[in-house]
Amino acid sequence: MDKKTVDKFLEEPVVEQSLVESLSHLCWVYANESEQLDAFEPSVIQALLEHEQCLMALPKDIWEKAALRLAVENIDIPGYVDNGQIVYTTPQEILFSDDELDVDIIIGRLQAACRRARAQGWAGLSVVLDASDFIEKADISKWLDYELRTDYECSLGSCVMLCMYDSRRLTGELLAMIVKSHPIIGMGSGLKINPFYMQNNSRQPQ
Repeated sequence: MDKKTVDKFLEEPVVEQSLVESLSHLCWVYANESEQLDAFEPSVIQALLEHEQCLMALPKDIWEKAALRLAVENIDIPGYVDNGQIVYTTPQEILFSDDELDVDIIIGRLQAACRRARAQGWAGLSVVLDASDFIEKADISKWLDYELRTDYECSLGSCVMLCMYDSRRLTGELLAMIVKSHPIIGMGSGLKINPFYMQNNSRQPQ
């Protein structure tokens, strides 16, 4: 799949954003901070409504802006943090160990977080993770392995996950990798069903 093919796909009409309610693994590629803040909000609100714990793995400055954004919608962020339904962490704490992207460790962390959420009485775990600041710290093959393994875990019901990427940080190869590893891609203000999704491979951990 070359960049021209990916670009053509991304130009096609979007599907309804309400599709997010039925997804376990989706990706949102944003072009600016406004789109970044817009993208996560439906996933967070859906998680809160469904009594899921929401693990927010975002850069600290974006998390602070996100919390203010949700507060405008009359969502009691301090209250949800205090009762444990919203948990904040950094992307690095999930993705890296000794400055290395180790996929087995990442999956182990996600599995453990899901078990903790259920043990605490939540219906499940919803993860919002923005890895944009770290995409240059590992090669494409490791990122693809990470995304496919994550997709497999989500398919088993381990968690629901929204992966976020800044399009300004993506090479053509990275964009192609992201498209391959997510059943749904979000761009701008809508979601697209992904015909390039590697569904069969994503359900076979390496």
